[in-house]
Amino acid sequence: MASILKAVRVGSSGLFGRLKHKKLPEEWDDSIKEPVLDGITFYVKYLGSTLVDEPNDQQTTADAIKAVITMVNIINKANDDCKSNM
Repeated sequence: MASILKAVRVGSSGLFGRLKHKKLPEEWDDSIKEPVLDGITFYVKYLGSTLVDEPNDQQTTADAIKAVITMVNIINKANDDCKSNM
C-alpha cells in the first residue's frame, strides 16, 4: 500500500505531476475589471461538482445542479447537527 501511495506522490513521474495545472499569466484578471456592456453579470459560489451522462441535455444539467445543491444541504445539516451536539 505504501508503495502505491509513494508512486502517486512522486513529482513529475507520478500521477499528480502529470495533472499539474498551467500557471496563469499576471494579467489574467485584467479583463474581469472591464464593465459589462451587454448581458447579465453573474456572481457565483462554487458548491461542488457531479458527473453527467449527456452534458448537452437541459434536463440532465438541471438534475445535476439539484444533486449538487442537495449534497450541500446534507453536508450543512450534518455540520449544524455536530455543532449543536457540542
